Amino acid sequence: IESQTSVSEQMHHYAYRLKEHEKPQALLKLLCRELPESCIIFAKTQEHVREICRMLYDKGISVDQLHGGMLQEDRLENMKDFRLGKLRILTATDVAARGIDIQDVTHIINYDMPNKKETYIHRIGRSARLDRSGTAISFVSQYDDFRLQELEEYLDENPDERIYLNKQVSIRHIHQAKERPVK
Repeated sequence: IESQTSVSEQMHHYAYRLKEHEKPQALLKLLCRELPESCIIFAKTQEHVREICRMLYDKGISVDQLHGGMLQEDRLENMKDFRLGKLRILTATDVAARGIDIQDVTHIINYDMPNKKETYIHRIGRSARLDRSGTAISFVSQYDDFRLQELEEYLDENPDERIYLNKQVSIRHIHQAKERPVK
Protein backbone atom coordinates (compact mmCIF):
# COMPACT_ATOMS: atom_id res chain seq x y z
CA ILE A 1 0.00 0.00 0.00
CA GLU A 2 1.48 3.31 -1.00
CA SER A 3 1.27 6.28 1.27
CA GLN A 4 -1.34 8.89 0.43
CA THR A 5 0.31 11.43 2.71
CA SER A 6 2.73 14.04 1.47
CA VAL A 7 5.11 16.07 3.57
CA SER A 8 4.58 19.80 3.76
CA GLU A 9 7.38 21.89 2.35
CA GLN A 10 6.84 24.13 5.39
CA MET A 11 8.11 21.37 7.69
CA HIS A 12 11.62 21.69 9.09
CA HIS A 13 13.29 18.41 10.05
CA TYR A 14 16.04 17.88 12.60
CA ALA A 15 17.63 14.76 14.03
CA TYR A 16 19.68 14.60 17.21
CA ARG A 17 21.95 11.64 17.86
CA LEU A 18 21.61 10.72 21.52
CA LYS A 19 22.19 7.80 23.81
CA GLU A 20 19.01 6.41 25.36
CA HIS A 21 19.88 7.71 28.82
CA GLU A 22 20.42 11.24 27.42
CA LYS A 23 16.89 11.58 26.04
CA PRO A 24 15.09 12.89 29.16
CA GLN A 25 17.59 15.71 29.79
CA ALA A 26 17.80 16.51 26.07
CA LEU A 27 14.01 16.77 25.88
CA LEU A 28 13.91 19.25 28.76
CA LYS A 29 16.69 21.36 27.23
CA LEU A 30 15.05 21.22 23.81
CA LEU A 31 11.67 22.34 25.11
CA CYS A 32 13.36 25.23 26.94
CA ARG A 33 15.13 26.25 23.74
CA GLU A 34 12.26 25.80 21.30
CA LEU A 35 9.37 27.02 23.50
CA PRO A 36 6.76 25.32 21.33
CA GLU A 37 3.30 26.85 21.21
CA SER A 38 1.90 23.34 20.86
CA CYS A 39 3.81 20.08 20.67
CA ILE A 40 3.16 16.36 20.39
CA ILE A 41 5.92 14.12 21.73
CA PHE A 42 5.70 10.62 20.28
CA ALA A 43 7.02 7.58 22.13
CA LYS A 44 6.87 3.88 21.24
CA THR A 45 5.15 2.53 24.33
CA GLN A 46 2.47 3.55 26.77
CA GLU A 47 5.02 3.29 29.58
CA HIS A 48 7.37 5.72 27.82
CA VAL A 49 4.46 8.11 27.31
CA ARG A 50 3.59 7.94 31.02
CA GLU A 51 7.25 8.43 32.05
CA ILE A 52 7.73 11.44 29.77
CA CYS A 53 4.44 12.98 30.87
CA ARG A 54 5.29 12.49 34.55
CA MET A 55 8.78 13.96 34.12
CA LEU A 56 7.48 17.07 32.34
CA TYR A 57 4.57 17.51 34.73
CA ASP A 58 6.96 17.31 37.70
CA LYS A 59 8.89 20.20 36.10
CA GLY A 60 5.72 22.31 36.01
CA ILE A 61 5.08 21.94 32.29
CA SER A 62 1.51 21.93 30.95
CA VAL A 63 1.34 18.37 29.61
CA ASP A 64 -0.89 15.32 29.40
CA GLN A 65 -0.90 11.98 27.60
CA LEU A 66 -2.71 10.08 24.89
CA HIS A 67 -2.41 6.34 24.35
CA GLY A 68 -4.49 3.25 23.68
CA GLY A 69 -4.45 2.13 27.32
CA MET A 70 -6.62 5.07 28.35
CA LEU A 71 -10.38 5.16 28.45
CA GLN A 72 -11.83 6.74 25.32
CA GLU A 73 -13.47 9.51 27.37
CA ASP A 74 -10.10 10.40 28.92
CA ARG A 75 -8.42 10.48 25.49
CA LEU A 76 -11.17 12.72 24.14
CA GLU A 77 -10.90 15.05 27.15
CA ASN A 78 -7.12 15.36 26.73
CA MET A 79 -7.54 16.05 23.00
CA LYS A 80 -10.14 18.72 23.78
CA ASP A 81 -7.81 20.37 26.30
CA PHE A 82 -4.96 20.28 23.77
CA ARG A 83 -7.11 21.78 20.99
CA LEU A 84 -8.30 24.55 23.32
CA GLY A 85 -4.74 25.36 24.37
CA LYS A 86 -5.19 24.27 27.99
CA LEU A 87 -2.29 21.91 27.33
CA ARG A 88 0.75 22.96 25.32
CA ILE A 89 2.33 19.53 25.18
CA LEU A 90 0.80 16.14 24.56
CA THR A 91 2.80 12.92 24.94
CA ALA A 92 1.42 10.17 22.76
CA THR A 93 1.85 6.77 21.23
CA ASP A 94 1.04 6.33 17.57
CA VAL A 95 -2.67 6.25 18.44
CA ALA A 96 -2.44 10.02 17.81
CA ALA A 97 -0.49 9.79 14.56
CA ARG A 98 -3.42 8.87 12.33
CA GLY A 99 -6.85 10.31 11.85
CA ILE A 100 -6.80 12.99 14.53
CA ASP A 101 -7.32 16.48 13.20
CA ILE A 102 -5.51 19.03 15.33
CA GLN A 103 -4.71 22.46 13.92
CA ASP A 104 -1.76 24.63 14.89
CA VAL A 105 0.66 21.98 16.18
CA THR A 106 4.00 23.76 15.89
CA HIS A 107 6.32 20.92 16.94
CA ILE A 108 6.47 17.16 16.62
CA ILE A 109 9.13 15.42 18.68
CA ASN A 110 9.93 11.79 17.96
CA TYR A 111 11.30 10.87 21.38
CA ASP A 112 11.45 7.33 20.05
CA MET A 113 11.92 6.71 16.35
CA PRO A 114 8.89 4.94 14.86
CA ASN A 115 9.15 1.24 14.04
CA LYS A 116 7.73 1.78 10.54
CA LYS A 117 9.01 4.38 8.16
CA GLU A 118 5.47 5.29 7.06
CA THR A 119 4.61 6.08 10.67
CA TYR A 120 7.09 8.97 10.57
CA ILE A 121 5.02 10.58 7.82
CA HIS A 122 1.82 10.14 9.82
CA ARG A 123 3.40 11.53 12.97
CA ILE A 124 4.77 14.66 11.36
CA GLY A 125 1.49 15.11 9.47
CA ARG A 126 0.05 16.55 12.68
CA SER A 127 2.05 19.74 12.01
CA ALA A 128 2.62 22.22 9.15
CA ARG A 129 -1.01 22.17 8.07
CA LEU A 130 -2.84 24.78 6.04
CA ASP A 131 0.36 26.43 4.80
CA ARG A 132 1.68 26.91 8.32
CA SER A 133 5.22 25.97 9.21
CA GLY A 134 6.17 23.24 11.63
CA THR A 135 9.18 21.57 13.17
CA ALA A 136 9.85 17.84 13.41
CA ILE A 137 12.62 16.78 15.77
CA SER A 138 13.75 13.17 16.07
CA PHE A 139 15.92 11.67 18.76
CA VAL A 140 18.07 9.00 17.13
CA SER A 141 19.69 6.61 19.58
CA GLN A 142 22.39 4.03 19.01
CA TYR A 143 19.57 1.53 18.37
CA ASP A 144 17.93 3.62 15.66
CA ASP A 145 20.58 3.87 12.95
CA PHE A 146 18.88 1.24 10.80
CA ARG A 147 15.50 3.01 11.24
CA LEU A 148 17.00 6.31 10.18
CA GLN A 149 18.62 4.66 7.16
CA GLU A 150 15.30 2.98 6.19
CA LEU A 151 13.49 6.29 6.56
CA GLU A 152 16.01 8.12 4.39
CA GLU A 153 15.85 5.39 1.72
CA TYR A 154 12.04 5.37 1.80
CA LEU A 155 11.87 9.12 1.40
CA ASP A 156 14.39 9.08 -1.45
CA GLU A 157 12.19 6.55 -3.29
CA ASN A 158 9.14 8.80 -2.86
CA PRO A 159 10.12 12.21 -4.25
CA ASP A 160 6.89 13.81 -3.07
CA GLU A 161 7.82 12.84 0.48
CA ARG A 162 11.52 13.63 0.45
CA ILE A 163 12.91 14.90 3.71
CA TYR A 164 16.42 15.89 4.47
CA LEU A 165 17.30 15.38 8.10
CA ASN A 166 19.52 18.36 7.80
CA LYS A 167 20.91 18.75 11.28
CA GLN A 168 22.48 15.79 13.00
CA VAL A 169 24.08 17.06 16.17
CA SER A 170 24.89 15.74 19.59
CA ILE A 171 23.42 16.51 22.99
CA ARG A 172 26.21 19.06 23.53
CA HIS A 173 24.50 21.38 21.05
CA ILE A 174 21.24 21.15 22.98
CA HIS A 175 23.03 21.90 26.25
CA GLN A 176 24.68 24.95 24.72
CA ALA A 177 21.30 26.50 23.97
CA LYS A 178 20.07 29.26 26.25
CA GLU A 179 17.46 27.86 28.61
CA ARG A 180 14.09 29.53 28.94
CA PRO A 181 11.33 28.31 31.23
CA VAL A 182 8.56 26.24 29.65
CA LYS A 183 5.13 26.50 31.26
